[in-house]
Amino acid sequence: MPITVLEHIKGSELPSAWRKKINADPNQTFTVTLEPEDMPLEERISDKLIQEVKESEKSYKQGKFTRCKTKKEQDAFFDGVWGTNE
Repeated sequence: MPITVLEHIKGSELPSAWRKKINADPNQTFTVTLEPEDMPLEERISDKLIQEVKESEKSYKQGKFTRCKTKKEQDAFFDGVWGTNE
C-alpha cells in the first residue's frame, strides 16, 4: 500500500479519538499522512535510486572518484566541477 496524503481535512471530520489526542479545533484544517507500518523499507526506495547507487558503487570500485584531503582541495574540485572559478 502506498503512502496516502489527505489534505484540507477539517478537525470535525477526524475520528473522535484523534481529535481528543491532538485537542483538534473542529474548524481547523489538517493534512493527514497515512503510511503503512508493515511496508518494507525496500518498497519505499525507488528503482531509480537503487540503480543510481549500483552505478555509484561500480564507479567507486573502478577507482572513478576524487579524494579531497583538505578543504582547499575540496573547494578547488567543486569550483572546477561547477564552473564557479572566481
